[in-house]
Amino acid sequence: MLNISIKGLRMPLTPAITDAVHKKVATLEKIVHDYTFVQVELGKTSSHHKAGPDVFATQITLDSNGHMYYAEVTDADLYASLDRAIIDIAESVKQGKGRRHTLVRKGRMALKKLLKQGS
Repeated sequence: MLNISIKGLRMPLTPAITDAVHKKVATLEKIVHDYTFVQVELGKTSSHHKAGPDVFATQITLDSNGHMYYAEVTDADLYASLDRAIIDIAESVKQGKGRRHTLVRKGRMALKKLLKQGS
C-alpha cells in the first residue's frame, strides 16, 4: 500500500497532473514493500524568467521500511521529467534490494562457516 504525497512547486496541480503521478507511482507497487511513503514534488525550477523555455523538475523521495531513495530530474517537459524520475527511483530500489540480498547471503555463509569450525 503506497501513501502518496504530491506537491506543486511554482505551478498549480491540475487533475491531469495528479492522475499521471498516481498512475506512474502505482507502477512502483510491484517492487516496494508494504507501507511505503512516496513524496513527489514537481513544478517549474524558476518563476522569475519572462523569456525562454520553461524547465520542469521532478523530485521523488521514497521511504520503504526505513530505506530512503531519492531521484531528481529536470526536463523541458513536465511529463517527461516525471517518467524519467520514476525510472530512476525504480532502478535505485532494485539496486538497493540486490545489495541487501547479497549482504544477507554473505552473512549466512559466514555464520555457516563459523558453525562448521565450531563442530
